[in-house]
Amino acid sequence: MEKELKDVIQALERIKGFKFIDASFKGDWIHFRMDSKANLNFLTKQLKELKEEHSLDLVVLGNKNDPKETTYQLVLKSSDKVSALESLAEKLQKKPRAEKKPTHKFQELGIPDLSLVTMRQLANELKQRSNLTFALVWIEDHEIDNIAIEGAGNPTQIIGLLSRGTHLAIEWADKNIKFFKPDGDEL
Repeated sequence: MEKELKDVIQALERIKGFKFIDASFKGDWIHFRMDSKANLNFLTKQLKELKEEHSLDLVVLGNKNDPKETTYQLVLKSSDKVSALESLAEKLQKKPRAEKKPTHKFQELGIPDLSLVTMRQLANELKQRSNLTFALVWIEDHEIDNIAIEGAGNPTQIIGLLSRGTHLAIEWADKNIKFFKPDGDEL
């Protein structure tokens, strides 16, 4: 089990911002510090995917007086720790996405011109955000067969979002669109 524990620690050390502090030789826990919030989110996501199968938890050990001193402890509660460590090491071999830095300097250039951003690029950017449910619907060239939809989040919330959006559009149309009979009288 010591080999599997070392494999996990080596995989964790490849993550930018990871600083190893201590570990249990029984494979019960790994104590570390993480400087990169994006990479901590990556690690948390990997652990969530293995949590049910291998009983993994991430415990936050913080200092109320100094948030920079926050450390984390990866706790393995599984009865088969070897399998859990092997799965975790394999899962951590995936590369975390590099933190994106803004390409525009808003102070110098002002707000970027969004006319150059495609709907697909906008949807892809929104999908990278956490805790965001969204739905985008668009049509090109007024062709009924050319309607596209992109979304992310809980499917039930997306359907609710689309339904609420439709309701708001109907209310707006009732107030702002004037309908006329063929003889010219307003309805």
